[in-house]
This record gives sequence, structure tokens and C-alpha cells, in this order.
Amino acid sequence: MALRWLRESAVDDISKLPCSSHLSPLEVIERKMLLQKVNTKSVWTVDLILLLENLLLAYRGNDAQPNHENTTYLFGSEVWGVNSSHSTTGYYQKTFDEDSIRIMKLCQEITERNLPILCPFHLEFEFFLKLISFNHCIAIVLVDNLILMKSKNDCNDDVDERNGERWDKNEAYVGHYVIVCGISRDPDHLVEAYTHDEVEASQDEATELTCLVVVNPGIGKRVMYAKPSRLELAWRADGTDCDVIFIAKHTTER
Repeated sequence: MALRWLRESAVDDISKLPCSSHLSPLEVIERKMLLQKVNTKSVWTVDLILLLENLLLAYRGNDAQPNHENTTYLFGSEVWGVNSSHSTTGYYQKTFDEDSIRIMKLCQEITERNLPILCPFHLEFEFFLKLISFNHCIAIVLVDNLILMKSKNDCNDDVDERNGERWDKNEAYVGHYVIVCGISRDPDHLVEAYTHDEVEASQDEATELTCLVVVNPGIGKRVMYAKPSRLELAWRADGTDCDVIFIAKHTTER
């Protein structure tokens, strides 16, 4: 989906993003080839960085394909390398020791190649929102898919509350990559992201609501609309390290 977006011309209307449809047969083949290049079933964000970098180098000078002349990216994370606290998390546990060795080698390669990375102690969500508000920028985001896919009406007694969002602290972590394509104010999108009470309250208080357009490969309806607080909660969940890859495409003048 990200490669299709990079190849397409700019789209001003977020509701008409080319990534809203399913993969074509050729894209399915391409996806299979990309997974073979990653050469692991335990995909970490650094795997995606090196895959993206090598793709941009491979297409150098080809205007029809993403390359370093028309595409830039930035990797952001709150942890560089391997977070040892994840070693007991079920999602990572089976392959953690093996992955740790591989990931540290990849991190060393990324450092030696001086690839664009940003690893502050805390990534501000406002920075995230500002970047993806531009039509020429998307973000590949590591989230806890259980939190992201919670019904907007879900409520559980055994929960924590963060930023007004409620989540079950006893549920297992499900790491998953989604593509955040931009910000929408379309009323039809807002009713998918917010409860009826939240929409009514915003109208009473004259508050403008926005939602995030998210392409989620893990669901039948690939495009979903999420309120920012829900996406942030899923992005900041234990296990993600707030990993994100911002990708921007640019028009090169000849």
C-alpha cells in the first residue's frame, strides 16, 4: 500500500486515497517478493527501514518508481536497538534471543549507513500529527492492534484510562503495522471514529473533531477511521517503543 501511494500522483481529498482499495494481483506478487527480501517472519521496524532504503536505491533515477530523488523518510522510536523488557512478552518471547542478535546487527548497519533516525526519550504525538497532516506524508506505525480495534463503545471494569481512552490492561499485546494516511474532518468518517455522545458533545461545545485515516492490513475493510487518542494509545502500548516510519514524497523539478 505504501509503495502504491508513493507511485501515485498527489491526492488532495483524503477520502479518495489510492490506498483505499485492495492489492492488485501484481501488488500481491510484489508483496511476496518484499517479504522474501526481509527474510524473516519476525518483522521488526528496522527490517522495514532497510527494505525501504534498499528499494529507494534500487529505483535510483527512475521517475516512475520511488527513489531518493522523490522520496524521503524518517524513522522514529523511543528505543534504539533491542528493548530487553520485551523478552517476557508473549508476542516476542519465542524468538526474542534470536531476534536480538539479528536486530543489533541491523541497527549497526543503519548507523554505519547514516540512515535518517530520530530516537528521543519521548516522541510527542503533536509532532506525529503535524507530519501526517501534510498530503505528501504518511506514516507506517507499529501499534497494539487489540487496542486499535477495540469498539468505540467498549467499556470494561478492569481497565486503565489514558488520555480519556479505556483499555483492558490484562489483554495480550498484538504488534501490528498500519499506515496512517492523514487527517479527515468528513462527517461520515467522524461517526465511524467517535461515539454518538462524543459527536453531540462536540457540537454543543462548538469543538471541531478530526479523525485519522488508517489503512489496516489486518481487517477486511482495509480503511478505518480512528480518533487521535485511540491511535496514540495503540501506538504507545507496551511493546511498540513508539516505532514509526514517516515517508514523504516530493515533486522533483527538471
